[in-house]
Amino acid sequence: MLRIQPPVIVIPTREVESTLGSSLKLAGQAAFREIAVAAKGLEIDFLQFVFGGRTLAVCSRVRRSGVVEIELGFGDKSLPSSIFTTKQARLARAAVLRSWRRD
Repeated sequence: MLRIQPPVIVIPTREVESTLGSSLKLAGQAAFREIAVAAKGLEIDFLQFVFGGRTLAVCSRVRRSGVVEIELGFGDKSLPSSIFTTKQARLARAAVLRSWRRD
């Protein structure tokens, strides 16, 4: 068996960075794991999960270079657990625009 580590960049908000401190790397790894376990692809528009008792929200994209970029911020635990892929968000925005044009 061969284990590889894909190139991943985690971009935390300042609030997350200052709050999580030394746990930030673990939070980034947890975010990547949550994205992978969701099995919806690597381009996620919105995903929330709990890490260390705190609700974190992530969005991710794949850069042209192939590097996965994950933005990490605090989520809202009052929101239902859901995940939206970037493709789903694009389709929803297009549907809204079409409905506005009809009105």
